[in-house]
Amino acid sequence: MSKLHHDQSDNFRRMREGGQTQVYENHYIFDGGEDNEKIFMKECKKLLDSLGYDRNLFQKIEPMLRKIEREQNCICPTGLILSMKFTVNLNSFSLLPFPKNQFMNYLKKEWEIIDTLGIKHFEQQNLHRISNSDYIRFKICKSKISPSPNLERYIAIWKREVYLHNTNVKRKQIEMINRREKNLLIRDHFKNLELKINQLDSIYLENLQKIRANNGENACWINTVLFVFFSHYQLRENMMFNRFFKKEDIHYIEKLIDHTWDDRLYKMYYQLFDENCSDITDYGEFGSPHYILSFIIDDIMNHQQNELKIDMDFDIQIDTVSKLKEKMSDPSLYGIIKGTGVIDINEDDDIDMELDSNHFISFVRKYKSPSEWLFFDAMRGGVIHENLMDENVFFCDRDSNQNLGSQPYYFIYVR
Repeated sequence: MSKLHHDQSDNFRRMREGGQTQVYENHYIFDGGEDNEKIFMKECKKLLDSLGYDRNLFQKIEPMLRKIEREQNCICPTGLILSMKFTVNLNSFSLLPFPKNQFMNYLKKEWEIIDTLGIKHFEQQNLHRISNSDYIRFKICKSKISPSPNLERYIAIWKREVYLHNTNVKRKQIEMINRREKNLLIRDHFKNLELKINQLDSIYLENLQKIRANNGENACWINTVLFVFFSHYQLRENMMFNRFFKKEDIHYIEKLIDHTWDDRLYKMYYQLFDENCSDITDYGEFGSPHYILSFIIDDIMNHQQNELKIDMDFDIQIDTVSKLKEKMSDPSLYGIIKGTGVIDINEDDDIDMELDSNHFISFVRKYKSPSEWLFFDAMRGGVIHENLMDENVFFCDRDSNQNLGSQPYYFIYVR
């Protein structure tokens, strides 16, 4: 430990009386009310300049610095700005690795230089002409910023700001994507009457690829259906704004959709299906998408006043790639839900063979790419970032040794 500094954690306090604040700057505590913020911001700007940052940086992070000054206890500008140097990648505004070790090593080296030069070296210099490196050492010395556990406080402040900033950016991006998607659909509808709204808009696709999900209690027969209908802007609107949900239900569903999908989202829709569908299994048991697909299409989608017409068919006779490609050649085919269990199509079983699947996965057609598909599997964590072609859909989750038989397929068309 240097002979010129010591731990001043007892001084790291901030008192609020009648709206006034106190700011700890160097080795003094200023109690000047609103002037404290000006002192704090002036110190931060000078430190950033001395560290060699671009002058535009201060303007970019000024609102964040003001927010930190208002919220934190007796914050020291020197400690805050120096910790930023080792905690935040300012190009991407992400976290740097091992900030505490880097910061402590930096301070140890600086204190070795300070001890060698002596305090008089800094006190005798004109602060308006002092070199940038000596100015930083002077501020370290006066502020008594030491390689101690107190450093974690400054690092934690920046970690929180990075998290809050990036969370806010993502939220605004999603809002912008949804607004642009809606505007594009309206514009293109009047611009091209022959538009087929059966493919994902490229802007909305970026949003979809971020969907994360867990499978819940054997809820694949529900979440695969939700993915198909939430992947299309107009269908998503219909799934939320309909005669079955109250206003407070819609707000809750919107929040659930924007986070990792789980049982909370699935149970909201299961309750709707249970009240309006016949022959569906209890929640948590293996089920079939067949009945809930029929209900969604007949009572929600085609019941709404819009120009889209939604159809569905079911097939358990697809045992070759060519048969599946023949189905996929229909340009109005938008989504596919597929059971992973293989059925022997030569057996004389009835249509209940569709239930012979212990898991379901789903696919939606990519925007302006008739042979590429987006793949969703909640058992794998949500949307899979792979470029699946038509043939990949056939072989996905199909054992290479299972040459005979068909997997159950549900085809959803948007006409």
